Parts: sequence; structure tokens; C-alpha cells
Amino acid sequence: MNPSDHETDSLAHPQHASDARLRRASRRGASKPDLARGLTRTIVLGAVVVAVAVIWLGRQYGVEPAETLAFLGNSLVFVLVLIGLAGATAGLLILLRRLRNRR
Repeated sequence: MNPSDHETDSLAHPQHASDARLRRASRRGASKPDLARGLTRTIVLGAVVVAVAVIWLGRQYGVEPAETLAFLGNSLVFVLVLIGLAGATAGLLILLRRLRNRR
């Protein structure tokens, strides 16, 4: 069966066309949680690999593991502060835009 047969079949039978649309929509909806779960797993695994790599590099250069973990913790705090500042700035810009549009 070639693609034009499917088009002709769906034109002749509207129920088949709506069934096909529902199947495609349900497939798209079902894949969103899978994508979120895969993204979360990738982020967690990436973070673990980076932490292990930093500790390994610290050992290679003769830095104590506790000091390496302190550097890693400070870096995490720095990144979180930057994320917070970016979020606060975005929130402020959204608030200002809404106030300006309200006038």
C-alpha cells in the first residue's frame, strides 16, 4: 500500500482518519514523560560523572579529597546563585512588562 492509498482510505472513511489522529496524538503524549525521565537521568548521571572526575583530578594533582569537595561545593553554590539571579531578573522583567501592558 503506498501513501496515496492511505490518504484515499482516510478520505473515504472519516472514522479511520480520526482514529489515526488519535493514535498519533496519544503517541506524542506518551513520549513526553519518557523524555522528561530520560533528561533527568542524563542530568543526574552527568553530575555524578563530573563529581567523580573532579575528585580524580584532585587526587592526580595531590589535592586532598576534602579540599576538592569544598571547591566543588563552592562551585555549586556559585552556580546556584547565578541561576537565582537569572531567575530573579527574568521575573522582574516579566513583572515590569505586565505592569507596562496594564496601563
